[in-house]
Amino acid sequence: MYAVARFCSKITNSLNHIDIIALLVIGVLFIALFIVWQGYLERVQNDSTISQSKWIPPPLMKLSLWTRGRGRFAAVMVIVLLTWCSFVSWNYWSQVYPFHLFLFTI
Repeated sequence: MYAVARFCSKITNSLNHIDIIALLVIGVLFIALFIVWQGYLERVQNDSTISQSKWIPPPLMKLSLWTRGRGRFAAVMVIVLLTWCSFVSWNYWSQVYPFHLFLFTI
């Protein structure tokens, strides 16, 4: 969040700061590693030849869930994401825009 906030801020040449680039790269890397780890945990849970251990937890969300119904679940999740994003942006501008109008009329 810090890297995205600094990148989107009014700071000039924000991409020239090494901490921004490093945090963005590390964040993307951790997300990719998390997805790979969840896929590994799903394979281990589904494989009957591997003995189950208390140190191997079940995955938080099975990756095979996204392909359920020939991708319909993934499509629904994308629609939910876009709906939520539009709601949040509408909520922000519905509160900020009248405030700016009030300031400029004074």
